[in-house]
Amino acid sequence: MIDLVLDRARTAARAGDLDRALQLLDGARLDNAGLDLLARVHAQRGDYDKADACWIRAGEPETAPGRAEIARIRAGRSARPFWQPGRVAVAGVVAAGLAVTGGVTWVNSLPAAPPDPRVVAAQSQMRSVQQQNAQEKAQKAAAAAALAAAVDRTAASLAVPGVQVLKHADWVEVRFTKGVFSYEDALTDEGTERLRQVGTKLRGLPAAVTVIGHAVPVAGGPQRGGSVLALARALVAARELARTSGRPLTAFVLTTGDQTANPFSTKAANRTVTLAVRPTAPARPS
Repeated sequence: MIDLVLDRARTAARAGDLDRALQLLDGARLDNAGLDLLARVHAQRGDYDKADACWIRAGEPETAPGRAEIARIRAGRSARPFWQPGRVAVAGVVAAGLAVTGGVTWVNSLPAAPPDPRVVAAQSQMRSVQQQNAQEKAQKAAAAAALAAAVDRTAASLAVPGVQVLKHADWVEVRFTKGVFSYEDALTDEGTERLRQVGTKLRGLPAAVTVIGHAVPVAGGPQRGGSVLALARALVAARELARTSGRPLTAFVLTTGDQTANPFSTKAANRTVTLAVRPTAPARPS
């Protein structure tokens, strides 16, 4: 942690933001390198007493030039007259120049610190995580775009007369606009033809198909949760779809819709099935 603090403080000091550098260093548990940096920042700000105190605490031979420079500045100040007619402005400029020049020298002369392996590793790991996140985001976007395109293609492929095709986020709903059963599980001639047409469209289509049977609630029968009749209708419709699509009957998933959620508002129209067609990725050659 302290290595990151020192690195940020050095960057701030070199950029001339001494207040930021001091804020980062103040109160931190500094080692000798940190104390040396803090001393240089104090010196740049003109706080020579604080700078000298930091170098004393560091106690390293490398701090000697800094302490010597502070001693020289202090000696020069004590030797200069407090007031000298005709030289006030010049003396002020000289003193200011000495302080600023000395400070700039101290901060800008900071040697380029060798990269801390821990900092380098942390930065590398952060970059790796950012790259991974970017790749995952791009992959998800590409997958979403591919799925949307597959849904569009599937919906377009299943468009036949007498059929309503509805697109959802990742699947396509196929509704028959007229009931395909005359009663019980007996198909109408038109219903048989519609199922055969859709089955032909399913041939070679990379998609999983669920056949949902529907039935209206009747007195004495279940009022919701599906029914045996609805499941029988799903089976009859799946057989017609299997004949024309070339798919085995076992490739179709059979289920029933709830009586309270039938697709249409009339009993005749709800003697039907609905198809849920979900695009799948084409099988890769082995």
